[in-house]
Amino acid sequence: MKYKHFLLILSFCFTSTYAQKNLKTKVFLLAGQSNMDGRAKASKLSEIDKERLNKAQKNVTLYYNFNEGKPLNTTKVAKHIAQKFGADYLFGPELFFGIKMSEKYPNHKIVLIKRSRGGMSLYGAWNPDWSKEKATLIKEQNQPKLYSEFVSYSKKVLATLPKNSYELCGVLWVQGESDSGNKGGLQPRETYQKNLTNLIQSVRNDFNHPKLPFLMFQVGFGKVVKAMQNVAKVDENVVLISQEKNKNSKFYFEKNPPPIGHYVTSSMKKIGEFFFDFYEKEFTKKENLILKSNLIPWSIVGFDVKERTPKQRLEMLKKLGYNQYAYGYRPKHVPTMLQEWQMAKREKVKIKAVWLYVNLFKDTVGKLRPDAEIVFKNLEKAELKTQIWVGFYPEYFDKLSDKESFQQAVEMVSYLSKRAKKLGCKIGLYNHGGWFGKPENQLRIIKALPKENLGIVFNFHHAHDTLDKYSENIKKLLPHLWSVSLNGMKAEGPKIITIGEGNLEKQMIKHLIDLGYKGPFNILGHVKGGDPEVILQKNYLGLKNLLE
Repeated sequence: MKYKHFLLILSFCFTSTYAQKNLKTKVFLLAGQSNMDGRAKASKLSEIDKERLNKAQKNVTLYYNFNEGKPLNTTKVAKHIAQKFGADYLFGPELFFGIKMSEKYPNHKIVLIKRSRGGMSLYGAWNPDWSKEKATLIKEQNQPKLYSEFVSYSKKVLATLPKNSYELCGVLWVQGESDSGNKGGLQPRETYQKNLTNLIQSVRNDFNHPKLPFLMFQVGFGKVVKAMQNVAKVDENVVLISQEKNKNSKFYFEKNPPPIGHYVTSSMKKIGEFFFDFYEKEFTKKENLILKSNLIPWSIVGFDVKERTPKQRLEMLKKLGYNQYAYGYRPKHVPTMLQEWQMAKREKVKIKAVWLYVNLFKDTVGKLRPDAEIVFKNLEKAELKTQIWVGFYPEYFDKLSDKESFQQAVEMVSYLSKRAKKLGCKIGLYNHGGWFGKPENQLRIIKALPKENLGIVFNFHHAHDTLDKYSENIKKLLPHLWSVSLNGMKAEGPKIITIGEGNLEKQMIKHLIDLGYKGPFNILGHVKGGDPEVILQKNYLGLKNLLE
């Protein structure tokens, strides 16, 4: 028995270590002039900041200006810089960007590669199309060719990482002051937009990453700032973090008074955190969508041609990398329902929702038919606090007026919600066709029951009859959306097809993301007479290919 226990622990440790080893290292490139180099005093960091940094050093490595990689830390600066700023150790945006990345991705290795130098322009030293004539105009002919150094240094670091072990996630850019002033005349600021566009494209070409995210912090003024704004508008993979002069704005960044200038510690901390916040908001939405932790397998019980047992179903989910699912049953599954829920709890597989199908020919307020009533009884026995997805038999409403349909739906939903609340559960309205499945009617029901904690489960495959109003409907549903079931979509059908084989689902998903919806999403294992394991795999691969 002890031997088996030891093997179990060993197996767990090996699995955990293996999983961490197979997480790709996240790599970011950082570049710019003095405010990227960093002029914020490390001595002003709080004890909490230092504790956070200490934790981040376990998985964040900083490569800075040709140095070998070291755990993320502040930087000992040259003597002349130390004298000007009254501190030997300073830092730039990398410090709190790295800290926040570590806190969000504690199991990933994170590599930051920074090449920076104060006072350098994009027109001259940072220009991918460097020429002596341009460099001389802005008095940088004796300065390093920063762009070529940045690329060669970054590639040298990347070459030390095992092939296919990392992902290049983005570029952080803080530069613009040198091109904004009078040095070199009008040419540097007049051509900044052209040069910035060329810089971004050159980085993407040199690292073979055509959609590499590029994040800029607004520095400089006049035409340089306008150029940054214009580039961010036309390139969906470019983001600009703006500055404002209003001291009450969250986009106000305090500087040292002249002639020292540059951002103080609190501002540099905020700049680093903003880089993280903007990266997460703008560039991880699609990535998050295809994380299996954000996907809920659905329709895997009632449509299983292999008729898996509860144990086999849980094993199948784990094999595919899921630790959650929604339970949708048929009357034949009632005898094993409680067993499955209890087993899932032991196996640490979350049941995110349970299906409840209401047929008003057979179910009334106060008395549900036996195979519906059993859901509430088993939820109580299993102590399962989850969502209950409620769909109504659509044909029941066919001969009722709108007023009658509304009244009966509200009464039943109210009854179900009150029962669910006693068990620590809540009701989600499921668009299973007919009067009850129409978005406008579900919103009316929610409005009529403001004291009930109701949400909406929206299914692509039940939305064919309202596709012409999808954009309008989904915007109204958004505040109440608990989850969205994805499906391949064609206006002409068929109703259920693999994700990626339709011609509408990509735009439908994009619209959801653009509105700010972050999931969760339901991934179907639902084809009559099909194997959910195969269907889940096809849908996942289809979704992944659709978004890459």
